[in-house]
Amino acid sequence: MRLGFSPETVTLVVANGPAGERTKTDSGGGMGLVGMRERATALGGSAQAGPAAEGGWTVEVRLPRAD
Repeated sequence: MRLGFSPETVTLVVANGPAGERTKTDSGGGMGLVGMRERATALGGSAQAGPAAEGGWTVEVRLPRAD
């Protein structure tokens, strides 16, 4: 996880590694990536998600700063 600040934006990047043995603890039911994109867009930002080059998955959200 990485949190970055610039004069214009706040950026959050969350990445996991290649798939290993994982236990599903939640059945979901939320809005997931679609909901994150909608919320980020509503705040004037953006959200992207996709496979990471080294395996796993990366999600990046950028929001404008409201200082």
